[in-house]
Amino acid sequence: NDIELLTQRIKRSFLDYVRQGVMLDAVRRCRLYKRQYRDFADYCKNALGRSPFYCKRIIEAAQICLRLIKAKFRILPTSVAQALPLAKFAKVDEYGDSPLQDKWQTVLDEFPPQNITAAKIAEALDENPEGRAKQVRINGKAYELLLKKAVEAGMTISKYLEMLIGGSE
Repeated sequence: NDIELLTQRIKRSFLDYVRQGVMLDAVRRCRLYKRQYRDFADYCKNALGRSPFYCKRIIEAAQICLRLIKAKFRILPTSVAQALPLAKFAKVDEYGDSPLQDKWQTVLDEFPPQNITAAKIAEALDENPEGRAKQVRINGKAYELLLKKAVEAGMTISKYLEMLIGGSE
């Protein structure tokens, strides 16, 4: 029941996705799956019970986190979901530069570490917030009624809602 030991282990486990990503990348790059599996996708599905798409996302997220570690950041994305909004900023140009570090610093400047979530990261890095679709949560009956009215009007739900509030441009 040593709280210090448990706390350290919990903190380390927050970055387990990085360890998983490094191992998955080694399996993929070195083709370690070849003896038993047709390809990496077959390995992911049958050995791990995960989609190949998700396994590749874990690899991508781990690579992003490793780059932030190399850049000496002490606060890091704690999950695949937190790392992935940074992916589009991780691309390196012909000079070896990328906006990854600046974008992560933007997130850190905007939120205290305990309040960082994947949604807040995406929001902080959104380059076109006004143009992005937003979600509105309504119950099933209201949605069915809205859908029926939109179909009767020959519109999508989004267009119908815009017409209702007078927001069509």
